[in-house]
Amino acid sequence: MRWAGFLALVLVLLTLGHFIIPAHTISIWMDREFTDWISPIANRLHGQSRLYDTGLHSPMPPLPFVLLRLLHPNGAIWLDESLLHFVFQAATLLLLYHVFSKLIGVALAFASTMAAIPVFLCLPKSILYDPMAQFLVVASAATCAQLLRINLAAGKNFPNRSHYLLAALLGTLLALTLLTKQNTGIGATMGVCGALVFIPAQTSFVRRLFFVSSLLLFVFLATCVILLALNQFISFSGLIHDVVLTGSEPKGGPFHLLHNFVHYGRQIAVTTLKIGAFLMVISWVSNRQMPLRKRFSLFETIFLSWENAADPVTKRDRQLIITALIIPVATCLCLYFLTRIQANPPPSDWLIWLVRAGLDLGLVIILYLGSVVLFQRRSPAAHDLTRHPLTPFAMVFLPAALFHCLSVGGFRWTYDNNPLIVLAFVFVLRPLFTLQGAKNSLDQKWMPVAKLALVGVALVGAWLLLPVQMASVLRCTESWPEVKHLAGARLRPEAGGMRELIQSVRSLANPTNNETVLLLPNDPNVEAWFDRQRPNLSSAIIFTDQYWDRYVSQDFAELEAHPPAVIVIGPRNLWRPFARQWHINQGAERLIDLVNNRLIPASYQLQAAHPISFADTTEFMDVYVRRKP
Repeated sequence: MRWAGFLALVLVLLTLGHFIIPAHTISIWMDREFTDWISPIANRLHGQSRLYDTGLHSPMPPLPFVLLRLLHPNGAIWLDESLLHFVFQAATLLLLYHVFSKLIGVALAFASTMAAIPVFLCLPKSILYDPMAQFLVVASAATCAQLLRINLAAGKNFPNRSHYLLAALLGTLLALTLLTKQNTGIGATMGVCGALVFIPAQTSFVRRLFFVSSLLLFVFLATCVILLALNQFISFSGLIHDVVLTGSEPKGGPFHLLHNFVHYGRQIAVTTLKIGAFLMVISWVSNRQMPLRKRFSLFETIFLSWENAADPVTKRDRQLIITALIIPVATCLCLYFLTRIQANPPPSDWLIWLVRAGLDLGLVIILYLGSVVLFQRRSPAAHDLTRHPLTPFAMVFLPAALFHCLSVGGFRWTYDNNPLIVLAFVFVLRPLFTLQGAKNSLDQKWMPVAKLALVGVALVGAWLLLPVQMASVLRCTESWPEVKHLAGARLRPEAGGMRELIQSVRSLANPTNNETVLLLPNDPNVEAWFDRQRPNLSSAIIFTDQYWDRYVSQDFAELEAHPPAVIVIGPRNLWRPFARQWHINQGAERLIDLVNNRLIPASYQLQAAHPISFADTTEFMDVYVRRKP
């Protein structure tokens, strides 16, 4: 049954991928989100340029860029990154199912993964480093869980040679995560170290600390080896400066990140209080005489109990698996026909709220499980929660999720394909798999039906989050054969304004004379559409959270010395408010103001203000052409 469930998930993902992978739903950054910021930069590595040298400064780690460069030696296009993005999304889900099915049973793992699929695929952003980092987080957590299991089995013989070999593998996975997205890698490393130190084992605390120190040494060595292997494509000293020492500056600086971290804590505390109060009221109403300690025991029994996953799959499990498969497939078919009738179905706010409330409940359960480990509290229930098979995953996934989106103001753990989503669904759906009926025959007869119905409701609720995304996907019907970077892509008719902009820019900049085009703020995806050289500026991307203020004077001097033939600035009304989410009058904003106030009045004239469809409104891209001397 495990492999049957795996195959069913693969088929569902392949079906959805057939529609999603070639659908380019975004016309320019933040139209619906971001897309394809890796392949255009990777293509610049085909020359003599190296990441983190002049011209390619970037606060992002190198692995996604180098991966696309190696996979596509003749140059990557948008479809290549979109495919790889979806592959890592699918691989994360499949790996979670494979690991969890061995620990908590096939039926629950299958239903939880199936419920998480639409939450993952609702993400309109498709930049490779996000799903790539999350896949590595899952691989690291699974390896950490295996290491803890053999730690427990080894007893006082821990650690030995086999444990150090597994630690070397874990160190390599964490190094890969750090070199994919540093914030996520830091969070995952902290989680792994916390799990290895605080989850009880028969070995002494000092021995565990020594082993964790060895693991961190493996992380450092693996990072050095990987960077040496990538020497052809990156500058090591530049990476240390751009990513390690100053990587947080474009994101607002260390204090901005610390402020966000504190805000996340407040946000989680409020969520915990709301969910905790709700659960306490329910338990009090159901049994007013129950003491507080027994309420915690009941909470653990309902949400955190588990069965031996090695037990044979029962008839009930098969029914649940079939239900978990049929409902999403039926929902997909309904969505397909509904979106043909209604192009943009409105989102169901109450449904979104309900699913988020369920996921918040899962988050609170994960926090509770982690607190049991960190504070070494004896569990009121009969079993010891520190031995729960999912404890290592809770310990790793939560800090990885916290650090993953640290540059934004809200804790968006349900947004960026965090594996925490699947884990939350596991704990929320768990009671539906353990409901027990009364001893009379009528209740015993109807209880399996109730279980199937409740699982079905949960899955339908999750899958009904997908219509808006699928509506945009199915609206992608047009191809732009004149744009090489969009070969094989399908775009929305609303993106026609950008197509006219491309034609205009190409007609104004002559590639035979090496005339350059400057797009501010940068969108590497759109720059690739222009198919014209960009000015020789310091950084890979001139964008609010990717560009240092220290390079503004140098880059403006370069623009004055070698003025581009065409300057495109836009979206006119959004770029400045968006930039100020991180900085005010710094970096990209300051450079654009210098271009607007000094360079353009001196040497340029407004050629056109191209209207584009942007975030369901009309925006403008201002095109300036250099005046002839």
